[in-house]
Amino acid sequence: MSNIGIERPRNIYLGGVDLPLPVFFPSVSSIKTNLLPVEYVQLLAATGIPQFLVSAYDVANCLEQEEMTNAVNAALGERAVILLDSGNYESYWMSDSTWTKERFHQVLKSHQWPIAFSFDVSCKLEASSEDCAQEIADSCFRDRSFDSNCALLPIIHGLAENLPDRCSRVARLLNPLALAVPERELGDGILARVHTVRQIRRKLNQLGAYYPLHLLGTGNPHSILLYTAAGADMFDGLEWCQTVADPTNALLFHFQQRDLLENQLVTGENQSYSETTLVHNLLFYASWMSQLRGALASESLSNRLRDNFSPPIAAKIEAIIYGN
Repeated sequence: MSNIGIERPRNIYLGGVDLPLPVFFPSVSSIKTNLLPVEYVQLLAATGIPQFLVSAYDVANCLEQEEMTNAVNAALGERAVILLDSGNYESYWMSDSTWTKERFHQVLKSHQWPIAFSFDVSCKLEASSEDCAQEIADSCFRDRSFDSNCALLPIIHGLAENLPDRCSRVARLLNPLALAVPERELGDGILARVHTVRQIRRKLNQLGAYYPLHLLGTGNPHSILLYTAAGADMFDGLEWCQTVADPTNALLFHFQQRDLLENQLVTGENQSYSETTLVHNLLFYASWMSQLRGALASESLSNRLRDNFSPPIAAKIEAIIYGN
């Protein structure tokens, strides 16, 4: 089993709230999305979504600062767990060299965020895992000094072959509530990525405690299923606002194709097409994650793999996840 001798927790305690695991954080970003970040935050706050991710870059650069502040405070007031991202994703795509750690710290101090990713540390390729882990830990300690009440999670970058060791070393140094890895760095192809997640989970569980693993940029439902079986616990992604999910098979389609779905989770009689589609997707992800949690509790995740993939593919997946 993916626990490998360590009891897998069924929840994580963040900001005074128990979030069940595995959990998906709908992401808010100014990159590759249709609405303004503040509009997504307002919708998420209005619908009472218990957890979502927002970029520090977008909070800092929002032209509608009062509206953003009010939306964030409204969500926090309802005890939503807002995961603050470091903002490096947006600054990269914007080619904005003015986004610095100091500006991130300003946003970190601007609200009572329950949880945030520490500012990314990109180690040199030639750096050893030991040196890289120490650099990440030192950076995370510095970030913590700006808000001791916010749970800061380290982001570990690397190659697929050295990520398991780096994650283990960072966990030993920081004893974090959870730690994160970008999905795109797990390898080429989904099976290779599942293998890397499996290896990370093995290395982490050898420490004798369970450290939840967050995968950055993972919003495909089938990928979430696979990575959950391999030992990942937390996910975030933009798919909820870029595509539309079909509840009958968990496949994603173009955002403008919701009309073609036989199973639509909301009617949207008094809402715009976009609002209705976004709420439909949020309801889908809530249901999908609940199904995965139920499968974990009943130890029937392998059945879910066989239900969603052909026998030859399911066999390959199970060999990676449940093999020695």
